Amino acid sequence: MKLFRNLLIILGIALLLMALTGQFNPSLKTLNPGPVQTFEKNCARCHGPHGSFYGSGFGSREYNDLRKIVGEMMRGPAFLKPSKADVEAMTAYHYALGSGEPFICITRYDSTNNILHGEVMFQDQLFVKQKQEDASKVKVAVDSTGRWQTELFPSLLLIAENDSAQTTINPREKQWSH
Repeated sequence: MKLFRNLLIILGIALLLMALTGQFNPSLKTLNPGPVQTFEKNCARCHGPHGSFYGSGFGSREYNDLRKIVGEMMRGPAFLKPSKADVEAMTAYHYALGSGEPFICITRYDSTNNILHGEVMFQDQLFVKQKQEDASKVKVAVDSTGRWQTELFPSLLLIAENDSAQTTINPREKQWSH
């Protein structure tokens, strides 16, 4: 019993150290593919590329109502088997589509190489700031489908921009915007 208690204490200290050094995010869910890729592959044929066939106001519905509709559509016409995280991320993506704001989603974390992988909306630009107080930001390469990757620094901020808006997330606190 004492050995088990000591192992738990050691494990707890190890997890705390990993969290403090930025090597561990226990709430991160792997999304493969993420909501942008899922939408374009499974939903755009009816709803238009990047939601271009949606009527006004779709993304501004009340959150629980939108989440219910998104989940039903993912399971129904799209024939997907989404996890709770998949539905939550897709709902956030729809809020971004409806508002015209940039969207950021972390789809996975490669802890071996300390690399974040993710998606942004089509035509959004992505930048990183290593510290919140830094004035300068560094552009991250985004491929034509919206996928990106970047090293995870201890105080990294992710910033997505389009022509009219900006969205910022701290990957230690949130996995996606909106």
